[in-house]
Amino acid sequence: MIDSIVTTLAGMILFLFLFWRRLKEDYPSSQIFTTAFYVLVGILLGYFVSLRVSPLSWFWIELVGITLGFGVGILRYKFRFFEVLEALTLGLLPWLGLFFLRDSINSSSLASFLAFFAVTCLITLFAFFSSEPRLLPFSLL
Repeated sequence: MIDSIVTTLAGMILFLFLFWRRLKEDYPSSQIFTTAFYVLVGILLGYFVSLRVSPLSWFWIELVGITLGFGVGILRYKFRFFEVLEALTLGLLPWLGLFFLRDSINSSSLASFLAFFAVTCLITLFAFFSSEPRLLPFSLL
């Protein structure tokens, strides 16, 4: 129980920091954190809905909550879609990685460890291509 609380709090703090850090030069901090809290409320609502409706579908229901929070933030503050989507993905990946790491330790699950490894590889690739954009085989602009 305590490990779940610690990983959730660490994931939330990491998400808020990475989301803000990626968007801080283009938007006011108040708008960034409001959008981040919309996403966190969407995750929380998705979690509680999944407990009542289908506990096995928690990931997909929380993804709907994330999408709703993201959409409200985009529409309310007129953010650029792909820029905020990139920051959202960058912020949520470490949280997802922490979740898989905790699950692999608690249940000795190879599948969860492999998912943690895959998320870590995605974060590493993201950091590499962010620092060296000319190595991408296609242009994102």
